[in-house]
Amino acid sequence: MATRLQAARHLGITDAVHAEGGAIALQALPPGRYGYTPFSVSASATKSPTTPFRPTHRGSASPGRPAW
Repeated sequence: MATRLQAARHLGITDAVHAEGGAIALQALPPGRYGYTPFSVSASATKSPTTPFRPTHRGSASPGRPAW
């Protein structure tokens, strides 16, 4: 979920779950090479087929970016 609109679309589901006494957790995963941004960091520098951007290899640091 990246926008308020996306969050609003999930309200019906979360409201129904909460009405029944349930709970929901959103697990945020690092997108790695599938991140649709030129700032992606991945364990590999291999470009994914779904994005035009090549990620920065996790082991190679560049100015202003950590070498995790």
